Amino acid sequence: MSLRRRTFGNAAANIVGVGLTGAAQLATIPILTTVWGPERFGTWLMLATIPTWFALSDLGFGSVAMAEMIAANARHDRDRAVSAFQSVLLLTAIVSTAAVLLAVPLLFAAHLPLVPGWVALHGPVMFVLVGYAAAAVISRLVLTALRSSGFYASSTVVYEIGSCCESMAMLAAAAWGLGFFGCAVVLLLCRSAIVLMLALLLARRVPELRIGLARASVSELRRMLPAAIATTAFPTAFAVNIQGMTLVTGALLSPLAVAVLEPVRTASRVAIQITGAMNRATMPEFATAAARHDSTALRKILAINGGIVVVFMLPGSIAFALLGGTFVGAWTGGRVVPGADFVGLMAAAMFVHGLWHFAANLLLSVNAHLGFARVLIASAIVSVAAAAPAASCFGLDGIAATILASEVMCLAGVCHAGLRSGLGAIRAPARIASAT
Repeated sequence: MSLRRRTFGNAAANIVGVGLTGAAQLATIPILTTVWGPERFGTWLMLATIPTWFALSDLGFGSVAMAEMIAANARHDRDRAVSAFQSVLLLTAIVSTAAVLLAVPLLFAAHLPLVPGWVALHGPVMFVLVGYAAAAVISRLVLTALRSSGFYASSTVVYEIGSCCESMAMLAAAAWGLGFFGCAVVLLLCRSAIVLMLALLLARRVPELRIGLARASVSELRRMLPAAIATTAFPTAFAVNIQGMTLVTGALLSPLAVAVLEPVRTASRVAIQITGAMNRATMPEFATAAARHDSTALRKILAINGGIVVVFMLPGSIAFALLGGTFVGAWTGGRVVPGADFVGLMAAAMFVHGLWHFAANLLLSVNAHLGFARVLIASAIVSVAAAAPAASCFGLDGIAATILASEVMCLAGVCHAGLRSGLGAIRAPARIASAT
């Protein structure tokens, strides 16, 4: 199959995923704001930060393992691919089990001294969400094994359908009258079913890359450690920036302000999700081309990504700046009406984010992202720290301004890292390939 057909198939699968995710997101806000009210919905969003933070539990090894498995498969080194997968699986199982055990006291939070009131009230919910997050991390690792073995499109469609059903089941539970705890249990049960479904698909499609620990190796983990530490910067920075902004907004403004921030931020990322689907589709091909020192394929992939930015990202950002406030108001049935300045700042942040994230994904696909990791972490910490005084002085507009500043900082950092890695001028592909 040609590069173009593989990329098209991967992109189509990702776009299906974006469509399903978008459908779930479109349903989530109006249903939950109606059933729970804007303030309780804001509280749920704050509790839902737990799965995002838990995404760090693989310590960056999941993404590194994918790059390693793709490169190993490109060189027909199946033993190396199995060792990378099972080593990361071992680490994930240990960390996930430890996290669930450490969360057990949350079940009794209401009876423990010196526990904040909101933790005491929602302790059992938080415990179940920790379990859900652990299952989510494992499901993504199994998905990574399928994607890296030539089944990117089919496994992505299966995963996204399962995730959409999970969201819809949670919304049905909320509409039926279940509270936070009941909805968290529904999420856990659905995610466990997704793990089982992906495990069965892996056993059928790639039997040699089976789930097990026989080929797990501490030395393999040690070899992947530098790239994994740098990879952790991505989920860490996103968690600090996205969830940190949510917590700052809720603490300094109100849960109602969170209920304004989240719909606008979600809507602003529609164009990013669509174009990101095409960008992510090129990542396995970019990693394979780098492993084979195929400079022609590398240039084609860079050209594809440049075209996506011009054709989709720029018009999408302009459209959101002009119509985003109207869309969010209609989407929420008039319950959330953001200001024009706030929407404009978020539209600008959306465009800048799309620019740097495209290049960062390509660097990540070949484990050439170490130089960018420090900038990403620094931008997240600085932006959240600056959000507190900005929110106090300018409200939600201050939050949006700090988000935009963070994105600009990331763009400068990824440009520098790309030039150093050779991504900016593919004349010597070995510089990139050496990173794999």
